[in-house]
Amino acid sequence: MSVHSGQEFILNRVPSLLLVHGAWHGPWAWQSLVEQLPDIDIHTVSLPSSGNDAAALGDLYDDAAEQAVGRLGLQAWASTQQPLTQAAWHTIPSTYIVCEADNALPPFAQEIMAKRAERVLRMNSSHSPFLSQPSELAALISGELSA
Repeated sequence: MSVHSGQEFILNRVPSLLLVHGAWHGPWAWQSLVEQLPDIDIHTVSLPSSGNDAAALGDLYDDAAEQAVGRLGLQAWASTQQPLTQAAWHTIPSTYIVCEADNALPPFAQEIMAKRAERVLRMNSSHSPFLSQPSELAALISGELSA
């Protein structure tokens, strides 16, 4: 039962964004991007199956690449074997950003997955634009959330 004192509820008009890292990463991977999106209510998750593969860091150089590789973790085999019971893209509007210079997941494979999204955007980046091009990625995300 809900009791109200005549006051109206005001919905939060700030856009929300859930960032889910990929294999071998953790919530730390989003830090540079999150800093570029101060007006967005951002949430990150920590998947228990993180791992280590530097192929995803193709356009990240010098100290930044070394730091990122040092933070990568292990990928649990079980995460590749568990059946998917529910996919959010069935019920939540989604946008796929194809990373056109990706050496870890070729763009043709991304295009297949992108067919599930409502909209497809593109970046000339490696697999990890949240590390190598956070400002450019933030601009794409901000534009998409305000559309």
